[in-house]
Amino acid sequence: MKVWIDDARVELAPTAVLGQGGEAEVYDLGDGRAAKLFKTAAHPDVAGIAALEAAATARLAEHQLKLPAFPTGLPTRVVAPVALATRTKRGEIVGYAMPRVRGAALYHVGDPRWRRDHGVTLASAVAAVCDLGATVDALHAAGVVIGDFNDLNVLVEGDRAWLIDADSFQFGAWRCAMFTERTVDPRLCAPAPPEAVLIAPHDRASDWFAFAVMAFRTLFGVGPYGGVHAPADPARRVTLGQRARRGVSLYDPEVRAPKASAPLATVPDELHAIFAPIFARRVRGRFPVDALARLRMITCPSCGLEHARHTCPACQTAISVPATIVRDGVRATRLAPGEFAPRSWRVGRAAIPGAPAVWLDGGMLWRQATHGPELVGQVLAGHTQAWMSARLGVGFYRAGAWTVGFVFRPDRRGLDDRVALPRIRGQLVEAHAAVGDDRAWLFLREALAGVDQITCVVVGATGEILATHTAPADAAPWPDLARGAVAAGPHLFVPTDTGVIRLDAANGAVSVARTFPSTAELVAAGDELSLGPRGLDVRRADRALRLEL
Repeated sequence: MKVWIDDARVELAPTAVLGQGGEAEVYDLGDGRAAKLFKTAAHPDVAGIAALEAAATARLAEHQLKLPAFPTGLPTRVVAPVALATRTKRGEIVGYAMPRVRGAALYHVGDPRWRRDHGVTLASAVAAVCDLGATVDALHAAGVVIGDFNDLNVLVEGDRAWLIDADSFQFGAWRCAMFTERTVDPRLCAPAPPEAVLIAPHDRASDWFAFAVMAFRTLFGVGPYGGVHAPADPARRVTLGQRARRGVSLYDPEVRAPKASAPLATVPDELHAIFAPIFARRVRGRFPVDALARLRMITCPSCGLEHARHTCPACQTAISVPATIVRDGVRATRLAPGEFAPRSWRVGRAAIPGAPAVWLDGGMLWRQATHGPELVGQVLAGHTQAWMSARLGVGFYRAGAWTVGFVFRPDRRGLDDRVALPRIRGQLVEAHAAVGDDRAWLFLREALAGVDQITCVVVGATGEILATHTAPADAAPWPDLARGAVAAGPHLFVPTDTGVIRLDAANGAVSVARTFPSTAELVAAGDELSLGPRGLDVRRADRALRLEL
């Protein structure tokens, strides 16, 4: 792709893509800047869907006037346009150049599992949220409303938070029509439809509501409207999509929090006196960021929970677990440390102990052979994700509109890159796979037009697509990306808060074929499953168990 920036012609290769969403692609310019280029109606990710084509055309038309009028003197944490990108030297505006910043999306930093894997403390994450609050104050003082304020548009590096996608800001005569379901203020949405529909413009109060949602998720690892609404009368149950609009939050006594979330008691009552009115009673106004800044997070030496109390709330409620538990025909025996053996691994830049010696290095996938490293196959540097079992590997790479899926064998050379994965049109938020001996279960979370959806793709050992299933993220039959699941023959066993479920792939579709409710007290979403000698092994945060079903 060729564009003009600063009166110079710039050629952008697909390998220079830093990221992309449903509206644009971001390229590395190689000089400390990045270029955001908006997708046209002819872009492969857009073409063929009338609503997306119309939105792309309208977006480009609006930015011919909006980008030249973009306000100056905004806070330093805002990644604002510094030059316009045009199709020809003096032609149509197709995007803009901006400073390149590095960091992880607040969406990931707000996930306790991600923080553990990346050595990030909750105290550091809270400091970044406080830094973000200062930027919100400064933007409002400058007459700017963020509008589509969400945790994918915030990049965190240490205790600093950067706001990206500034072109969607609301200022002057320009209104922001975009929103994200996770963070949109229900006050601005139509009350009736099952999905959120924006009927009123964003304002400062809606920015602070979105900030409160992100701060809450960072602290507790779940959004304020997460968990399960379980009223005594099932007819009163409110669907997940309607919970925000009905004010049915985790402060409702009939809502059960996810087992993997942090207890609400991890922070002082002062914060709950702020959060509860926002989420349950639609109280609005500036969020008192100083209440977050006053938190002093500590890590419990016994259970590892990060909290801001004098005593650990988890250890206060902990109960002793006997060596053997029997529940409705399920026998659970405690495993000794080291007995739990994973069956599937993510391929990284170094070999993993206990897994086949396979790793990624630049644009190459390698394995350790008898006489030294051996090339498995060529991939795309910086854009590849892969997973494997002892007998099968699966992966993909994506750059621009170009997505390539592949399978491989950890014990031999060769990579088959003819896997026909479904098109990814929006922003790929995260991916995960559980790999068995003869098939892989690949899960893709995608954000498009403010809505998150998850696609499960079952890939056979020779690269054929055995089944696919796409559902809204909050309505998928499996939690999250089925993390912790284990593949066993044609089945996938998935840990959930209501017990283990079994997914099957048949006739091109993925479905829940069986549930094991008797395991509900023994397993939670996010636990890790493996195949045991007489059933399933499960690794929890505090112990490992062997389940005989």
